[in-house]
Amino acid sequence: MASKKMDEQEANEDFAAFAKVMADRKMDVQRFCANVAVVLNKLAFKDDDSRGAIQRVLRLLLEDLAEQDRAAGKDTSEEVDDLNALVQALRCRGLEVEESCAALMTLIIVLWRSHPENRSRINKIVCDLIKKEPGILEVPEEQKPKKRIAIYRNGWGVYLGTALGLQAWSYASPMRQPAACTFSDEEAARKHMAEWKLKPPLAESEFRLVPVEADVEREGLFFASIRACVVAGLPEWNPFALPDDN
Repeated sequence: MASKKMDEQEANEDFAAFAKVMADRKMDVQRFCANVAVVLNKLAFKDDDSRGAIQRVLRLLLEDLAEQDRAAGKDTSEEVDDLNALVQALRCRGLEVEESCAALMTLIIVLWRSHPENRSRINKIVCDLIKKEPGILEVPEEQKPKKRIAIYRNGWGVYLGTALGLQAWSYASPMRQPAACTFSDEEAARKHMAEWKLKPPLAESEFRLVPVEADVEREGLFFASIRACVVAGLPEWNPFALPDDN
């Protein structure tokens, strides 16, 4: 609880620092979001080692902007000053790259929600950024749902797991389980089924081993939500249903 309060306090201090930059620079919502979009773009893509020193990444940003200004032959010193102020706020807060992106994106969301009159302009700024760098929306490999195996048994439904010696199945007895038990591969699933010691063992025609995306993690174990199961072609279920309801 104390850690959560500390996180909230630090987040509020971050927001206050950016709010001060907005006020000092007299930046309206559109101008602020445009500058944040530029900062985010450079943080994410200017340096392959973007998790390194944030000062170096931001310095590259400013140098690049200055070069663009000279090449275009136009006076954009006001925008550069805005970015300098944002960079200084990030530096003073001691934020790493990930924390900077999170704080700036959160501010864009807050501004979008609290200024409905500017939503269309904010939408355009964000969409323009995504068009320029579509990879910014890619899910990191380590965060993508894992491909695993779910067990489906004819007449019983999707295997949801075992607790206190009782098996939960989506048709027969879901036991309030909103996700299915999954296995690393078919061999692991078959090994688990062998532990049931059914007599006679299930025939191949009585069950299916179905690849699913395990989009739920609990204490190092991976499960597939109802949505993930449906996407994989398995039937939907009501976790609170009684055996006769399905």
